[in-house]
Amino acid sequence: MWESRIKLEILAMGLDCREHRWDGYQAEPVTLESMAAAVRFVEALPFRLVDGDIYRPEWGSRNLLYHLGLLGALTPPEVSPDPGGMISLDWQNGKGEVLSLLFAPTREIIFAGVFEGKEKVHGSEVFLEGEVIPERILGYLKKHFCIERKGDE
Repeated sequence: MWESRIKLEILAMGLDCREHRWDGYQAEPVTLESMAAAVRFVEALPFRLVDGDIYRPEWGSRNLLYHLGLLGALTPPEVSPDPGGMISLDWQNGKGEVLSLLFAPTREIIFAGVFEGKEKVHGSEVFLEGEVIPERILGYLKKHFCIERKGDE
């Protein structure tokens, strides 16, 4: 299940980059707040994971939506540290589309993406503990990085 693997990668990356100048230059240490926010984000994803569980009790009615083919399967992100002390989750697909999410210690998700037709997006969204993932970010993930189930149009 990639959810568990990605959460472990986030924690390992944060531990590997906890020292000032971890990159040999001027990088700031990855903050605990950034690691925690990235883990919360992965746990809050409402899409079925490509190689993950089909049923998750916390999904409630979303389990039915998946089985009806109304939710796709999200591809796993790459995890990387940012020299500003943040964790980044990055999605890419085979069409050259990219979405990068940085988890700031200020409880924001800073994002940038390039999509089909050279559409570029960027901005930030507040992501507080216990809240759902912002709709705009969910929309980008669903539209560009979900693998549709067989029979989906």
